[in-house]
Amino acid sequence: MNIPVEDSIEINILLFLSKSNKISAVNPASIYEIMDAIQNTQYHSVYKYLQKFLKIGYIDYGIKRGKRKTFYLTNEGLNAANQVRKFFKENNK
Repeated sequence: MNIPVEDSIEINILLFLSKSNKISAVNPASIYEIMDAIQNTQYHSVYKYLQKFLKIGYIDYGIKRGKRKTFYLTNEGLNAANQVRKFFKENNK
């Protein structure tokens, strides 16, 4: 089974959004919340992966908080996060 992401930051973003239940436009996460949850990441790295996820449909924009953009998992992104979880569960036996 292949997982739908290639990098540990990508994996952590998907898992954070899923675990935090960021699955609707009214309960999104800002890039800064994501950075706080994923240690040792820089703004431009997280931004790059969020742009990739927007393009492939894993996330969408949520309701803005002031001037800050926010993001939430789409159904496709939630499915990808579940695939990642399943992959690690099966390969850590």
